[in-house]
Amino acid sequence: MMRKRRERKFRVSVSSIHMLSAIFFFLCSVLCCSARDTITPENPLNDDGETLVSVGKTFELGFFFPNGNSSHGRYIGIWRYGLKNETVVWVANRGKPLPNTSVVARVIAHDGELKLVGDGETVYWSTNLNLGILPSSDMGAKLMDSGNLVLSDNGTEILWESFMDPTDTFLPGMKYQLEK
Repeated sequence: MMRKRRERKFRVSVSSIHMLSAIFFFLCSVLCCSARDTITPENPLNDDGETLVSVGKTFELGFFFPNGNSSHGRYIGIWRYGLKNETVVWVANRGKPLPNTSVVARVIAHDGELKLVGDGETVYWSTNLNLGILPSSDMGAKLMDSGNLVLSDNGTEILWESFMDPTDTFLPGMKYQLEK
């Protein structure tokens, strides 16, 4: 007596395919298109349109032309994320516009400084910390949701922050210090 072999059919509903597709595209967008919020010695910020975005997508840091006009020079600054008209709340190199050559924002590992460095290693702006010690390899400058750009060693010790070097915009959490 021969047994009849029972064939199993694998059925997939259309809704299951849609669900799997949605999960796949979500994971791809998270892995491939997530914005970064930190500059490290190994991962500088280039002036090719790249920006830093705070984790909560509140603020963005990048290179810009004031009023979109290149005749006034180029700067690096922080503005509210997602606003079409950039309302810049902090500018690093406000006293020295950048040339039209390539410039990179870097954390320099050997001295712990955050610098805007151009061709030929020309320094256009620096935090000017003069630490006198060698910083750790875990240094980084992180853009916070408060709009503060924080340079820290090992993510714990704050070495410098943009809130200590304010421009003409006062943000919540900033402390204003009067000179004596």
